[in-house]
Formats: sequence, C-alpha cells, structure tokens
Amino acid sequence: MPNLNLENVTSDKNVDRFAKAGYTARASVYGLVGLFAALISLGQGGVLTDNRGALSELLAQPFGKTLLIVVAIGLLGYAVWRVLQAIRDYDHRGSDAKGLAMRAGFFFGGVAHAALAYTAINLVFRLSRESKQTQEKALVTFLLEKPFGQILVGLVALGIIGFGIGQIFIALKEKFTRGLDVPPEKKTWLYAICKFGLIARGIMFAIVGGLFMSAAITANANRAEGVRGAWRFLEGQPFGNLLVAIIAFGFMAFAIYGFTEACYRRTVDAN
Repeated sequence: MPNLNLENVTSDKNVDRFAKAGYTARASVYGLVGLFAALISLGQGGVLTDNRGALSELLAQPFGKTLLIVVAIGLLGYAVWRVLQAIRDYDHRGSDAKGLAMRAGFFFGGVAHAALAYTAINLVFRLSRESKQTQEKALVTFLLEKPFGQILVGLVALGIIGFGIGQIFIALKEKFTRGLDVPPEKKTWLYAICKFGLIARGIMFAIVGGLFMSAAITANANRAEGVRGAWRFLEGQPFGNLLVAIIAFGFMAFAIYGFTEACYRRTVDAN
C-alpha cells in the first residue's frame, strides 16, 4: 500500500495541486452561476441560482455526472488548501489578532467548500435526501429559537455584510494581487477583470447580509435568503434586468479571477 502519511499529503507539491484544482473548480462554479443569470437577463433562458443550484444544472448537462465528480474533487482540493492555509499559514498572516482572523476565515472557507463538495457528491450518488428548506432559512430558524435569537441573526447579518464590504475593499486596494505572479503585459487588463469580479461578489454578499438583517429585525426566517434571493432582489429593482446582467458578468469575471489564481498564484511560498 502507498504511504499516505500527513507529510506526503501536505508536501509542497501536493498542496500546490490542491490549491490549483480548488481555484479552478470554484471558478467553474461561479462562472456557471454568472452564465445562467446572464442568459436570463438577455432573454435567452437560464436560471437565477447559487453555487448549489449551478451544480444541479451541471448535472443535467451531457456527461453531467462525470463533470460533477470532477468539480467535487476540485472543491475538496480547495477545502484542503484553505484548511492547510489556515493551519500552516502559507500566506504569512501571522499570529496577531488580524492574522488569526484571516486564518480563521480561510478555515471556515474550507469547511464551506467541503460542504459544497458534499452537495456535488450527493447529487451524483444520492447519499441523502435534500432538505426542502434552504440552508439560510434553516440557520435563521435555528438561531431565532435561541435566547437573544434576533441579536444572533443580526450578528450573522453584520458578518456577511462585512465580508461583502471586505471583498470590495480588497478589489479597490488591489490586495488580491498578493501572491500573484502575473506577467507584466497581462496585469492591466487582467487585474481590471479581477477587480470587477470581486466587487460584484462583494455586492451580492452585502445584499445577502441585508436580507439576513431583515430576517433579524422582523424575527421572520422566511426573509433570510442566499444568493438566489439576492438575484431576485436585484431583479425586482428599477432596471432590474440591467443590474442582474452587470452582476452576472461580474460573477464570470470572478471566475476569471479564480482561473488567474490557479495559473499564477504562489501557494506554499507566498510572501
């Protein structure tokens, strides 16, 4: 039997593979979400969905099961990369309060993508029955049943809004360039696309956080929505189709950012 000890799994070469596969898989999912929304805004069919919905749509395509298994493996790789990034501090974030907060974010990002990978695997193999209640509503229902439940939901809302604002800040300050070795001739146009993608993602998270805040204020779990609800919110605004189109292309731009990370990001030796 091959030796599968931790040192082999976490060797520099394997960690780099996990990261590249993960960035590619995550980019593919975001690209699909953006593409489906863009098609709706252009009157060409499509669907307003989130990452999980995109996986379901992918399953319905030719060779969907094979594609979904490949994406699931990539998402698992991303989850492993994020957890190792948190534990081993490959980005040299440090152990002060800010550094630990960043590393905690990496860890929980890894957990979230492990759950998304499980969703993909479950769609293929039907390991368990999908709940009819969305994860957002289930979370808010659970919190509202606790003492100070509205405050807890409000804190979650503030966290989501803060993450969205943080994405926009990272884009505008070009902090996303840390660890990227992009050829000089590609930097101007590629960084512009990456900025657009991060800002679009940040806006969507801020909207989701606003929907959670509405659920907190009204103590109504039905008001808590994820990305699907954020799409519907945008669609219901004046010039809704245009807003959906802008954010949809922004999600596709975020996918390009993911592919850029897969190609040009330093992983184990990031400074």
